[in-house]
This record gives sequence, C-alpha cells and structure tokens, in this order.
Amino acid sequence: MAVHQVDEIGAYLKILEQTPVEQEVLFHDLLIGVTRFFRDPEAFKALEEQVIPKLFAGRHAGSVVRVWSPGCSTGEEAYSLAMLLAERMAVLKQGYTVQVFATDIDRRAIALARASVYPASAVADLSRRGWRGSFQSSRVVGSTASTRASATCWFFPSRI
Repeated sequence: MAVHQVDEIGAYLKILEQTPVEQEVLFHDLLIGVTRFFRDPEAFKALEEQVIPKLFAGRHAGSVVRVWSPGCSTGEEAYSLAMLLAERMAVLKQGYTVQVFATDIDRRAIALARASVYPASAVADLSRRGWRGSFQSSRVVGSTASTRASATCWFFPSRI
C-alpha cells in the first residue's frame, strides 16, 4: 500500500483487482522464504533419533521409505531429510528406495529446489558430519546436490 501511496484497504483492493502483477508481488511478499540446511537443529536431532529409526523399523532391504516435506521452499530442508535418511541406511548397512516428496506453493522456489544449485556458503557447514559429500562443487554456480541426493528428492508445487 505504501508503494502505491494509498491509505485505504479498498483503494489497494482496486489496485489488486486491476493489476495482476501487483497480485504476484503481494503473493511473494507474504511468503516466508527462510530456509537453510538443518535449519532447526533440535527438530532435526529429534527426527534423526526418534522418527527416522521408526521409518526403517521392520522394513526389509529394498523396501520403499517415503517422507513428505511440506513448505519446502528452495529445498534445503528436503535435502537435509534425504541426508539423514541416507545416513540411517548406512548405519543399517542395507539399501532401501528412499523418496522425499517436497512441496511448496511458490513455483519459483520449486524451480530452484529442482535445480538444486546452492551457493558454496550454504553448504559450507555440512562438513561437520560428512554431509558435504552430498554436494558437488562447481566454480560457476557454487554447489549442486549430488546425483544420488537429487534422485531421492521430488519437488512439486502444491497448495495445502
């Protein structure tokens, strides 16, 4: 409203009705694009210790394990889940078909997630547990998810 110098909500509503570009701008202004790998350490620790072991419990090697990451933004959290799942498979010394379905309402964020290209600074702290190997460096674009990590994650636009 401030950009258009209007004080009344009704006046701004008219601008929205007449200007599709303004609808898109408002839509993106309302989205929260805060994400990073292992963004909430306590939550990921709980997933790692309490939830993920249960996902594999009682499953035979080769079974399919599926998880969903709603509101995935540009994919860092979905890839974080994929890394935890891969780590659990390594502990179990068994192979499974792991699929991380990740969704977001923002089609631009989904396109970035599918591209799985992140600045080197975004993946720099993944070294602490050996997760840095999940990404391949490129001098041009920063880092991209490895073929194995990208094959695990599937990104879709969704309005939940």
